[in-house]
Amino acid sequence: MLVDIEPNKKAAASTLKADKSVDTIPSPTPAAHASPAGTFEEFKAMLGVFGEMGKSGAKDSRPSGGTASLETTAPGHKVKKPFLGSKQDTRDDEYVSVCMAVKDQGLDLPEWFVHHYYHLGIKRFYIMDDGSDPPLSEMEDLGIPREHVTFQYFSKSEHTMYMQEYVYNVCVEKYRSNHTWMAFLDADEYLEMTGKEDLNQFLEKFENDKRVGAVYPSWMTHSSAGLLKRPKSVRKAYIDCIWDGEGHNVLGKTIAKLSLYTGPNTVHQVYSKDGAITVDENGVQAPIRRYSPTRDKIALHHYALKSREEYQEKVDRGNAMSSPKDWAFWDSVEGMSGIECLSMSEYYP
Repeated sequence: MLVDIEPNKKAAASTLKADKSVDTIPSPTPAAHASPAGTFEEFKAMLGVFGEMGKSGAKDSRPSGGTASLETTAPGHKVKKPFLGSKQDTRDDEYVSVCMAVKDQGLDLPEWFVHHYYHLGIKRFYIMDDGSDPPLSEMEDLGIPREHVTFQYFSKSEHTMYMQEYVYNVCVEKYRSNHTWMAFLDADEYLEMTGKEDLNQFLEKFENDKRVGAVYPSWMTHSSAGLLKRPKSVRKAYIDCIWDGEGHNVLGKTIAKLSLYTGPNTVHQVYSKDGAITVDENGVQAPIRRYSPTRDKIALHHYALKSREEYQEKVDRGNAMSSPKDWAFWDSVEGMSGIECLSMSEYYP
């Protein structure tokens, strides 16, 4: 069970303490299926990625082929192709961007970039590198054209206790004028448009509504699915989720309207000026904890554990809010698992 977050009555510029660890819940028997570990090259080969796709220097790294929405790659298995030629994939104004605090997760980023670039149409990513060794900017293959990614490196001496909230403010201060919206995500969080609208169309409905300062997609938290080692693809391997209710799915992350942003309200939500509020996908005011989350238009898939090997890396790495995860969190998520969730496994590339 997650503990309640005390509301912050101070000025928005002040930082808040992160949530504490969750209570331990017994872990169920691991799932029977598993997937072998692999490299990003193997991930691309598995998806049938070819040509210039994935080469960071390519000017247009879309995969070749038709514009059909589905393609069969194996008997009985259909995969979602990227939005070729759609509005969100052709506009050049970087309407929405992503700001992320990340450390030593170079293996996680290529698939994450591929998903959000091709399937969400996001064309600007701000990677706030919290002291990675080597720096993430030295990655050879980002999976998408390199010109769409902006790196900023913070040395160990620049690290603060609530680094994640700090870098959110850095992103807004430096790049507010470049975008209408900015999503504040982690490398283990994947957006999915679950309705008929693409991301830009969904956000455009709220753009001119002065009462709306941010939109709050709800988590769909994934378990380890019984995996012990890193798989070739996050989206294809982790197809087991937890149930809704008084658990981890009550939380989410924010897509903020930059013209109204004043500061973070924990890493989950933001403060907005002029009395603007944070709303859910239906335009209803959203508390930090939504005990009846909906994902009819947009969802935020949270791969909170991944494999046991990767979770140990997460524990060793710590996080940007000086509140590292422990094995009680693992047990808590595993104890709520058992809901099959296949939608993310259908995406190509």
